Amino acid sequence: MLGSGDIITFSPFLNSWTILLIVTLPLALILFFNLALVPLRGPCDRLTINRITKIVALKTLLFYYRNFFIISVIVIVSGGAGSGKSTVARSVAKGLGLRHVSAGDKMRELAKSLGFKTSGEGFLKFHDYVKTHPVVDKKLDRLILKDLRQGDCVVDSRLAAYLFKGRAYRLRLKVPDKVAAQRNALREGITKSEALKAVKKRNLEDAKRYKRLYGFDVNDLSVYDLVLDTSYFSIKDMNSIVLFVLRKLLKA
Repeated sequence: MLGSGDIITFSPFLNSWTILLIVTLPLALILFFNLALVPLRGPCDRLTINRITKIVALKTLLFYYRNFFIISVIVIVSGGAGSGKSTVARSVAKGLGLRHVSAGDKMRELAKSLGFKTSGEGFLKFHDYVKTHPVVDKKLDRLILKDLRQGDCVVDSRLAAYLFKGRAYRLRLKVPDKVAAQRNALREGITKSEALKAVKKRNLEDAKRYKRLYGFDVNDLSVYDLVLDTSYFSIKDMNSIVLFVLRKLLKA
């Protein structure tokens, strides 16, 4: 059963003894340095040691605060082409007040940096380029994982649910090829038959590429906490369902 601790990253050792240690250790350091060492020093050294102990105490407090008190919410939204993952992720991020990180946006930034266009035929050529240049996939992975480790974000990505080993809420949006093709046809301004052919080809080629690069099957749903078939819901309904579930978990 998924609980709030599965989407909120925090230390399991936060108890009364830990809190007591967090409060008393910096004070003990200040007392130790000032009482034990200051009598052996002159006035100038006394001032220097006092500054050092305050810095040490502050850094100690910051260390414990970051490791024990900071609560980080991480949500990963995954799905194939035309599943609506970017739209849902954007809505969830806005609803929860979190950063939205899009793998698609980062992929376009990489395409632009390599001299490719970020839409239309030019972007399709970039996808063909990526198939034979795995270094691009690896660079994108590093960028996404860096954002995930910073916490407090909603990430839409096909692979993050498998690659990220930390605690996060993992959502998968399923969509039949025909429904995805209809959505892509409207978005790209192409015929439904062209869109259907492109969706099937991309999903098959991506699955093979990821299996070769990473060794996992992107159709394995066991890593996800919630799987939604988006053909049964409108985008508005999906946003409402996901936000309802996440808010319930955050209150648990």
